[in-house]
Amino acid sequence: MAYFAQFWPDGTRITSYVEGVHDSIPPDAIQISDADQALYAGGGYIRDMVKGVPVPYVASDADKAAILRASVIARIKELEAGQHGVVREAILSGDNSKLQAIHTEIMALQASISVPE
Repeated sequence: MAYFAQFWPDGTRITSYVEGVHDSIPPDAIQISDADQALYAGGGYIRDMVKGVPVPYVASDADKAAILRASVIARIKELEAGQHGVVREAILSGDNSKLQAIHTEIMALQASISVPE
């Protein structure tokens, strides 16, 4: 089985093709070994576009910040969407400490990534 892959200029794999499985393989796809395909498909590897070999992906500070920001935004959305029942219960029972705890967590998360209100 022969594998082919397309890559972005930074070495990130776009997609892979298997000869005999896919009807057509784009002319810019590069033939890669079974071992290389396993590394790219498993994640954590990009292609060194000069040497033509897989190398471990090392996230830049900007990439790490973007990943962190996305996870914090997801958590804020969970709190805002998923806590309605908890917020309603707290309001009905007069549990201001629970309301304050939810508010504090959302505010801290927003501050940590500078989310505009």
